[in-house]
Amino acid sequence: RNNLAIRKCREKAKLKQVEMENRLQYLESENMQLKGKLDNVTKQLELLKDFVISNGANLPENIAKVAKS
Repeated sequence: RNNLAIRKCREKAKLKQVEMENRLQYLESENMQLKGKLDNVTKQLELLKDFVISNGANLPENIAKVAKS
């Protein structure tokens, strides 16, 4: 009985390790995708800020203030 219990415990631990490794791979992949999206949004924000700053005289005052912050 003890050998069977030890075997089951070890199998369960191996399965849990595999599941954790799979989850780690998934989260690393998702993290890379999110970093890419963040980079794109940051670039877009900079472009919009530059546009607003360069056209600030033609925009309402409250929008120009936001762009300068």
